[in-house]
Amino acid sequence: MADPTARKTKAWIKAFVANNRTLTPAELIARHIELADQDLADPPPTGWSDPWIIGQIHELAVSEENRKSRGAWYTPRELVEQLSAWAFRQCPYVPDLVLDPTCGGGAFLLAGLDQLVGLGLGPEQAALRIRGMDLDDGAVHATRCSLKQWARSHGIDHNFETQILQGDALIDLPAEWNVKRLVIGNPPFATPLKGTSVASAVEKYRKVYSETLGAYADLAVLHVDSMLRNSPAGSVVMMIMPQSVLSTQHLSSWRQMVNERAPTIGLWLSTKLDFAASVRTCATLHSVGGSPASISVVVDNKTARELIYEAKWSQIACNALGVPVANLASSNHLGEFCQPTAGFRDEYYGMAEACVEWSGSSECDAKLLTSGAVHLLSNSWGQKQIRFAKQKWSRPWIDPQKASAKTRKWLERQQQPKILLATQSKVLKPVIDIDGTLIGSTPLIIIETDQLFRVAAALLAPVLSLHAYRLQFGSAMSADAIKLSATQVQDLPAPLDLDAWDEAASSLEQITMDGNPITTPQLLSLARLGNAAYRAGPESLEWWLGRI
Repeated sequence: MADPTARKTKAWIKAFVANNRTLTPAELIARHIELADQDLADPPPTGWSDPWIIGQIHELAVSEENRKSRGAWYTPRELVEQLSAWAFRQCPYVPDLVLDPTCGGGAFLLAGLDQLVGLGLGPEQAALRIRGMDLDDGAVHATRCSLKQWARSHGIDHNFETQILQGDALIDLPAEWNVKRLVIGNPPFATPLKGTSVASAVEKYRKVYSETLGAYADLAVLHVDSMLRNSPAGSVVMMIMPQSVLSTQHLSSWRQMVNERAPTIGLWLSTKLDFAASVRTCATLHSVGGSPASISVVVDNKTARELIYEAKWSQIACNALGVPVANLASSNHLGEFCQPTAGFRDEYYGMAEACVEWSGSSECDAKLLTSGAVHLLSNSWGQKQIRFAKQKWSRPWIDPQKASAKTRKWLERQQQPKILLATQSKVLKPVIDIDGTLIGSTPLIIIETDQLFRVAAALLAPVLSLHAYRLQFGSAMSADAIKLSATQVQDLPAPLDLDAWDEAASSLEQITMDGNPITTPQLLSLARLGNAAYRAGPESLEWWLGRI
């Protein structure tokens, strides 16, 4: 539950901005400072001298469209203070310089000042060690005002004009700031896939380091990359990023580079949404040139714990959450027994144009299924409404007469025996389509194979779901879900015990051919047989049962 004072303060700021809606963000800040100097009645709940108010005024005064275009989502004060305290505890020295390269309204720098004073520095000494930069001149102005207010509240008169600069930290960071330092902050979240405005300097930076960053690295990743590449040995870097960076495939080379240059010494993880950007976040903490033996992990702001060092970031997260270890070692992969594919935007929109309600009396030959309509070995077509293309359908059917030639080709490819595998789910959910009447919509994975029951039996093994969850933690829309691409399904390990695998496949075939809905005892039996084929222990079965 949010702190009552924080809620009241936010309400006060909203009212202040609303009552002065004709003023620009800079004028609002000036008005607030003027009122603070006069120490009038009706102060904010935290008092007129509270320097955090200024950044929050700037945040609320700037339109959401403006923030969205820049990927600028500000961090709640409580979270800033907790993350900053954690980063300072992991820094083995009192920093000579505390830098936020994308400072926004100055929240992380205010927290840095408080931490420096808490370590025994005087306010003037602390103020001299602060540095910040932001592309937005309004944010720079807000930061300078916030820091100046902090200085005044500590009895000093300090000017931050030369310490907080307007510019792009990817290219404009002053050379004299390139010293052993503690970097903290929340860089902008913007991706080339979402249509946000991306400056030419960003694209230039991305191209220079394209070998590791690839074409789709988020802007937050670029800023973390810049700090890790350009900070001298001994520096500590802690910045917030989208949680998808922990496992997303296109950043695998980047994570490897980071591990070599600046190993992870800490991971902060949130299982809920913390920002208006509706993105689940994490914060990684790195020691440039370090060689850690352990990692400090924090989950949902609970007490930090020390775990044994692990190079794979998704595995660090799963260890922090107490997820069992899968321990799957196989030289064979499922791709040797099947061919997984998935549709993309063209297939999705092509089927959206050709989708109609089925009204025939005979068996439908092209039942459209979405991920939400796929369950363990069953589907809910015709039983529950299916949401597709922003509409609700009772019995969605892909009419070949309404489909383009390209869509008909995709439709014909699916009209054969296959497996449909749901993504964005808590466990792997295969459904067997024996007669080829089910049509999978993006992002369902279509698995073509002449060994339907063997492949489906492997996908039902709890340990394979556990392996996939640990492998891809952070990439799904939900913190508790599994998201796999067709290529990743292909790369999943195959069972080790071929006799047990055949037994699981035979049992699954018999249950399927009976034609009755699968029962819980049957599902549990198949899960155990699948685990036996992988020679897995009971931990994965327990984990799996807790999720279905």
